[in-house]
Amino acid sequence: MANLIIVATQVGVLFALMAVGFACRKLKLLDDAAVKGLVNVLVLIVTPCLVVDCFQRPFAPAYCTPASPLSASRWPRTRG
Repeated sequence: MANLIIVATQVGVLFALMAVGFACRKLKLLDDAAVKGLVNVLVLIVTPCLVVDCFQRPFAPAYCTPASPLSASRWPRTRG
């Protein structure tokens, strides 16, 4: 039940932001150039930052062991 409340709250915030943007556009507070600038900021700055933030996780020494899936010893060796 707690997860449902969290999701509903986040969806409500998203719809509120969309309503504010819609109202600003309809009231002509934002022209085409402003909308294009905001879209560029979202696509070129905010989205990559969110992707990097999503992949952040705490460091654990177990990630550095030779048995780690990312360890060089686990990759097949090729003969040249």
